[in-house]
Amino acid sequence: MASARSIATSVVMIAVALALIGKGIELLRFEAAEAAAQAILASEAGNDAAGREARRREIQQAIPLVAAWTATPGLAGRSRRAKGLMIEAAVGAAAVEPELIDLLAVTPTAGRLWLNLAIARWRRGAPPQQILGALRMSHVTQPREFETMVARALFLMRLWELLPSDEQRLAVNQLVELNGRFDATQAQQLRAVIAKKPEATRQALKQQISARGAQDQAWARALGL
Repeated sequence: MASARSIATSVVMIAVALALIGKGIELLRFEAAEAAAQAILASEAGNDAAGREARRREIQQAIPLVAAWTATPGLAGRSRRAKGLMIEAAVGAAAVEPELIDLLAVTPTAGRLWLNLAIARWRRGAPPQQILGALRMSHVTQPREFETMVARALFLMRLWELLPSDEQRLAVNQLVELNGRFDATQAQQLRAVIAKKPEATRQALKQQISARGAQDQAWARALGL
């Protein structure tokens, strides 16, 4: 009897080990596909129409590389995000909107996807309320996720002059909550956006930063605030 139990236990352990190995292999396959897709996105397009069209076709052909895992547990989110980036690069922000809406129908708490939807709507010149609606959902569903907070702060800074007062306060709150925890590239992007603002806008930002008691923080000074 003990021998039978031992055999059964061994069989279960082997099955579990094989399942883990299979998942590991699947993860490696996906990461290789994701890296290949990122390399394609990072490649330079030609200066002429033919070069740009060739790059567009290359990106379109590579979409299945990352789309094969959109229903795979543990990889579905990454696969869908990568697929969305590829589609946007290939066909533009307006065309990627339906894809983002489809993704949000099954992952309605994905704050980064809501932010991507707001950005896509802004790029195609959608009415402000449509942009702000998606932006607000981004904050409601994912208010504290670091990468989403940085991307949202950058987007809010770009739109500052168009924002209602509530969203302007959100922009300042995001910067204060981040408290300088952005990398050099992110800091450079924020600094460049703020530097292009009219003097009146920069002063308004400084006043709101000051009201939050953060005007003497090193990160605020580094951003020109």
